Amino acid sequence: MTGSAYFNDWADPSEWQSSPGVRFVETRTAGTIVARVHLAPGAELKAHSHPEEQIFYVLDGRLRYRVGDEEKVAGRGMLIVIPSGVPHWGRAEGDSDAVFLELKQRLSP
Repeated sequence: MTGSAYFNDWADPSEWQSSPGVRFVETRTAGTIVARVHLAPGAELKAHSHPEEQIFYVLDGRLRYRVGDEEKVAGRGMLIVIPSGVPHWGRAEGDSDAVFLELKQRLSP
């Protein structure tokens, strides 16, 4: 293994809120961003796109997500792959938080 390993305790209160009902805790390295995202019931991520490809893995709850022209409700254990440059949008469905891991390769440090 090259480089240095490190450990990040996500139980530490390092969450931040990007908009009402949307909470993140993340770790950034030189090449990757990984985040745990919590969407409160009804909270949404506004339509946007990124130059990087993203992968979401749903840990809990239900997430209605639109990627390009395709929309689905994703539940626990479902993977969502968002190609680079494709508009996407999401909203928590149901009575509990939608919680997912987000992985994104950084294009530049």
